[in-house]
Amino acid sequence: METTVIKVRGRPKGSKPKRANYELQFINIKTGNYETVDKFNTFDDIINFLQSKKHTFKKQTIQSICNDKIVNDFIKVLHI
Repeated sequence: METTVIKVRGRPKGSKPKRANYELQFINIKTGNYETVDKFNTFDDIINFLQSKKHTFKKQTIQSICNDKIVNDFIKVLHI
């Protein structure tokens, strides 16, 4: 009995599972500490979440907050 080996070539099917890259934190006014709101894959996901809460930010602003170029007293974006 002869066995044959079939090589599968090309791109793998399906995409890799995405992991959260950024963590959005808001300040708790009562305690003065930052609390995690949610984790997101991209800056666009953060912007969509904030727009659903009636806050408007540009992508460049979110990136600058993440890179500590802009200091915001209410929002913090951490790269995980």
